[in-house]
Amino acid sequence: VFLGWAYLVQLVLSWPLTWVLPPSLPIDASISESLGSHLGWLAPEPVLAGEWWRLLSGVMLHGSVLHVFGNCFVLYVLGRIVENAFGKPAFATVFVFSGITGSALSLLTGVEASLGASGAVLGLLGASLALGMRHRDRIPRALHDYFRLDLWVFVVLVAAMSALPFVDWAGHLGGFLCGLLLGLLWPPVGLQGPEGHSSPVLGQMLALLSVAAIALTLGQVTERVVTVGETTVLEDLRALRAAMERGDREAQRLIVLEIVDGSPRSAGDLWGMLLLEVGEYERAVDALLGAESSNPVLANSPPPYWDNNLAWAIFRARGDQPRQVEDGLRRTRRAMKADADDPIVRNTLAYGLLLSGRHREAESVITEVMLAKPAEERGPDVFIKVMALLGMERRNEALRLFEESKLDFPDEELLPETEERLREAGLLPGG
Repeated sequence: VFLGWAYLVQLVLSWPLTWVLPPSLPIDASISESLGSHLGWLAPEPVLAGEWWRLLSGVMLHGSVLHVFGNCFVLYVLGRIVENAFGKPAFATVFVFSGITGSALSLLTGVEASLGASGAVLGLLGASLALGMRHRDRIPRALHDYFRLDLWVFVVLVAAMSALPFVDWAGHLGGFLCGLLLGLLWPPVGLQGPEGHSSPVLGQMLALLSVAAIALTLGQVTERVVTVGETTVLEDLRALRAAMERGDREAQRLIVLEIVDGSPRSAGDLWGMLLLEVGEYERAVDALLGAESSNPVLANSPPPYWDNNLAWAIFRARGDQPRQVEDGLRRTRRAMKADADDPIVRNTLAYGLLLSGRHREAESVITEVMLAKPAEERGPDVFIKVMALLGMERRNEALRLFEESKLDFPDEELLPETEERLREAGLLPGG
């Protein structure tokens, strides 16, 4: 209930509603970064600056519906085992200390930002396994298979999931090991017979410390919920989303510039994507290259479309500089290694080939892209083909395709460049 409530608070404050994966669109990613950072997701800079409560507040926040639902489901299943076997004080202690330990290990391994109760929940898995390992002779026979086999299958599945992108494996490992250690040291209650035994004094003290930590952290998060509109760019991002929904390109550009220029700290990758989105290509290149130079992950193992988006920004901002165009083509080809048939990346490749003067190659690539799309989705491609045909001296064919397409795609960003090239060739008035 507590974790579900916290996620509902995030949604009320404009957290992007996604079902499985974290938000990927630039505007949604920017909103989640601004809101998550303000509310207290785990990040190294603020923790090192003294905000130690983030070691626990990050446990309260989640990125998607599946994220919070999956953690709550496992919490329900394993939490009952720990609570029944070791008692309520042990349950509180394992959950809180595992969450903190997972967060600490995440920071030590260089995590940039993390959120979710997975580390705390996997602490419950570790404590449950400890119960089966240490007290297997006193577990009811009907539960032997569960503790000897089923939970280990669960461990293997979690280990496999921890290798997926967007998963904080260090948080998982740290929480699991902490729970395993506490489970091995904590005397069980539910296996001692009808009279039972109370938790040790140290255990009671740890439980009280855990509850106090939750209360203090909740107080910090509540204060930040109240001040979310005063200290974040969330209102500007909401205005940007509204401008996008009504198609007001100039308003989008002005809002993004205000966000980037007024931001108290650098968010190069996200701001760069927003600048790219509104056509501020030169500033987008600077922001994205700056983020890449300061983050080895972006340079060596970039996320999907990173190279493609940066290449497009380079082509649009520095298309008259041959060395820059070649760098963009290099990035595009690296992006194609993930999916050689991706139409978005192939579109960027065709445009780079066009700028480098390889018109025949550009025309061949973009023709293949267009053939794989319905006619109404060819807007980003048709003007690249027109310019490629013009570069191949197929002037009449280029003009005919342009005349057929300009009314169907009046808002495509390559339309003005295509018109200019046709004018320079004397095929349109004003050249």
